[in-house]
Amino acid sequence: MIKKPSASEFGNTSPSSKITIDVDETFPQILYYKLEGTGPKYTSTYPSSVDTEVPNHSKIKVVESDLNGTHRITGVAATTFTVSLVGSAETTSYTSSGFSTAIYSTTSANARGGVHSLKVVNSLPVDTLPKVVSIATTAGSAAIFSERGDDIGEILNVGVVNQGVEYSNDKTLAPKADAYTILKLKNVYTLESVGIVTGGNNYTSPPIVTSIGNPSILCSASIIGNSVADVEILANDSGLSKDLQMIPTVNSNGVKVISAESNFAVNTLYLRAPVTGFTTFPFKVGDEVYIENVNITDPVDGYNSSDYGNRSFIVTEVNETGGQESIKYSIAGIGSTGGTYDTNNAFGRVVKVDDLAIFQPNLTKVEFVEVKG
Repeated sequence: MIKKPSASEFGNTSPSSKITIDVDETFPQILYYKLEGTGPKYTSTYPSSVDTEVPNHSKIKVVESDLNGTHRITGVAATTFTVSLVGSAETTSYTSSGFSTAIYSTTSANARGGVHSLKVVNSLPVDTLPKVVSIATTAGSAAIFSERGDDIGEILNVGVVNQGVEYSNDKTLAPKADAYTILKLKNVYTLESVGIVTGGNNYTSPPIVTSIGNPSILCSASIIGNSVADVEILANDSGLSKDLQMIPTVNSNGVKVISAESNFAVNTLYLRAPVTGFTTFPFKVGDEVYIENVNITDPVDGYNSSDYGNRSFIVTEVNETGGQESIKYSIAGIGSTGGTYDTNNAFGRVVKVDDLAIFQPNLTKVEFVEVKG
């Protein structure tokens, strides 16, 4: 996109004259241009609208940033990492101006996140597209792959089986044939049952089983001892995605939050301790925690895991001092502030991820019945 400059920005012999160009994936790799005046100013630029004395005159070429590529990690922190860009960095700092989006992938066996790409190690001649049928993982879930090929399924030639009869001799009336249409159905599942991967720990009452993005699904959990033992489906739905996620909410096995504050993307949760204090402090630095029902009075990022796509957080600091018991965690990179704590709706809890129940939705495909009219 080319932004048209105002009169004060361009055309008045000002050194600040400029034309702004926003480059995205739709922008051509090479762009040619020339500058010509309008009206009485046209003679000032003709025939010098193209300066042939400079390299690549009248041409803008879009090139990939040297930052794109493979780099070696030189340092790791809780939520950041550093890489060496010697010979790669075009500038000393990348700011939001002129910098749209960036993603990274890693081959680290310790990183957690979505699947970026697959590498075919050994390729053999095949007649049909192979399928990814399983992934060896203990923590990941809901990965979906779509296979594509450039040659398999390509139409090589067409043979006329029956030429037909009674076609008109008028060559302006040509017969028309429609090719096959291939439809790929998605979200064709319904919930068959809810499995329990782990029942969690220290529950005093059953959690609410929540289907992310599907509020019409209602379930009832029951506990034996202090763990979830069974989940019953009360209200089902169809048209579900294969990557349906079900999580426990309103967990009774956490520690109550009595106040919260946020400073420079670092959130602090103040905890309700027993009258005699914690015998053993419930959290330590490095613990992974899930936070829920911490209410705020202003429309900002928030404190809860649900405010950030139901992600968990890493405890970066603890305070075990009596009367000031608290934990801290960072939202840097995903938020800027937790907001002002709502003292009139103090229902927040923080739970260790290791104590949460984990559910596995078992799905079955909806059967489609062919109706002949």
